[in-house]
Amino acid sequence: MTFYGRGFEWGAPVIQYDTNTGTKKVLAFLHPYYHEKYGFVNGGSYCFTLSRDGSTLFIVFNGAFDEVKDKDTFGNPCITVVHIPESERLE
Repeated sequence: MTFYGRGFEWGAPVIQYDTNTGTKKVLAFLHPYYHEKYGFVNGGSYCFTLSRDGSTLFIVFNGAFDEVKDKDTFGNPCITVVHIPESERLE
């Protein structure tokens, strides 16, 4: 069973991990929002980086512009920009 390319099945979550406490928190679910708004299905992520001030998360996804049932979601890379609320940033 393969999981890469199927991130939309979990809602393509953006998860914040606290390295001090080990707790996790979902900041956003990118699917189904991107599918409903743009017809894009978030598959797997290539990479991500956080801005120096912690305000912006940049994610490069591979995905597809169709409804995906039993096939991988590859072929259409995209850059996703997530603005992190000030209350969720490190001090």
